Amino acid sequence: MQPALADPASEPRADCGIILMPVEYRLSALQAENEALKQQVRDLMARNRLLEQLAIALGDVNRYYASQTLGWCANENEAFDHFVFNGGKKHYDEAHR
Repeated sequence: MQPALADPASEPRADCGIILMPVEYRLSALQAENEALKQQVRDLMARNRLLEQLAIALGDVNRYYASQTLGWCANENEAFDHFVFNGGKKHYDEAHR
């Protein structure tokens, strides 16, 4: 019969000369993972804001007002320019704080 091996999760670990208990080690790993997930959420929220603004800028309502200003049917570039240069981003930021 072979002797029973000790459970590695129940023994202290030595990392860089500092003894960390397994719970402290796992807590540190979870905190790092949590920060990485928070950064992913921030990135997704920023991307979502950008896509929302783009949808508004290229949408029918903005294209209508751009066409009214220009006097002809506005294309996507003209509608986007109208959104940017006529305060669309500023109004979006005020409404979506």
